[in-house]
Amino acid sequence: KWIGNPTVAHFTDTKVESGKTYFYKVIANASKSSYNSDYSNIFSCDVICGAPSVTVKVDIATGKPMLSWKKVDLAAGYRIYRQLPGQEFVVIAEQTGLSFVDTTAPIDTLCIYKVQTIGKTEGLDSGFTKELSVTSAIAQPKLSSGVNADGKPRFNWQPVEGAVKYEIYRSTKSNKGYTLLATVEDGNAYVDNTVAGG
Repeated sequence: KWIGNPTVAHFTDTKVESGKTYFYKVIANASKSSYNSDYSNIFSCDVICGAPSVTVKVDIATGKPMLSWKKVDLAAGYRIYRQLPGQEFVVIAEQTGLSFVDTTAPIDTLCIYKVQTIGKTEGLDSGFTKELSVTSAIAQPKLSSGVNADGKPRFNWQPVEGAVKYEIYRSTKSNKGYTLLATVEDGNAYVDNTVAGG
């Protein structure tokens, strides 16, 4: 059946189903139909799964790269590849979910990713997505707080892998006005002795 009438020398058939074979032929139209060309040779196309549209960012809580994408029709799963500096791409995960946090990414390292859709039957795997790069960070400190015997605010946090120092910021409002109060290079606790009561 007729599926399109483009005015340029290319066409994408979006109304197909993965796993099926389609046959095509093309005719060149002239200003008058009596001058139209004969049909081209027939060619076939086996439709595979589409590659997912992937976004990547750093997860604030962990500092690790986080990838996400939308579901692809007829996908059985997704295969995630990673490349580290000076290395080749390797498969680091296969899953059915639509997001992935790379918990094994080295700290402060440029990581390059690409993702492939796994088809439900053999031969339907998609091509690769474009390569996406992001630099991993260190994790967000997890704080616990209270007051010491003198009634001064005391903060503790678990050591963060890769951290060389910690900066403490203070404000009298929760959502703005923060200024640097102190820097801690050795230890994981701080007492604010400069605040006034109330």
